[in-house]
Amino acid sequence: MPGPYSSEGSKSDAQCLAKNLGIEFLSIPISSVFESYEQALNPVFGSRPVDATEENIQGQAFNFGLESRVTVMEMTRAILRLMGRTDLQPIIRNEAKKEIKDQSLDSQKARNLLGWAPNYDLEQGLIETILWYREFFGEKGTATIDTATIDLRETSKSRV
Repeated sequence: MPGPYSSEGSKSDAQCLAKNLGIEFLSIPISSVFESYEQALNPVFGSRPVDATEENIQGQAFNFGLESRVTVMEMTRAILRLMGRTDLQPIIRNEAKKEIKDQSLDSQKARNLLGWAPNYDLEQGLIETILWYREFFGEKGTATIDTATIDLRETSKSRV
């Protein structure tokens, strides 16, 4: 996925690696995606001159999140409550093997390199996501949502 800062050596190395592995080599330019990324970062970078920051960001992955621990059950109960579907109960089968017990996002890299901070709390993010899905799947104009404040820790009476 060559972008505006990809060197010819990087591109030819990728092609050689694909050949050595016996796999198909695809070159999908990401310049337009990277331009969108730069536009999204404009409020942070402003009129600063382009430097190594943009080049380094091109090939990096970032975590964006609230950095709060929320269990799957807490998240499920919050979504069901916001959707007005407290009549539904999750089915817990406990069949997964070698599942990662605890996961959380660390957004420190995004904060440090990009000056990023969340604009939404979890509840507001869930509300907007639910409304987006309702509109996307054709429930326009009739979507209602329970916007009562939810303490996710209290929506889970038992932990699994």
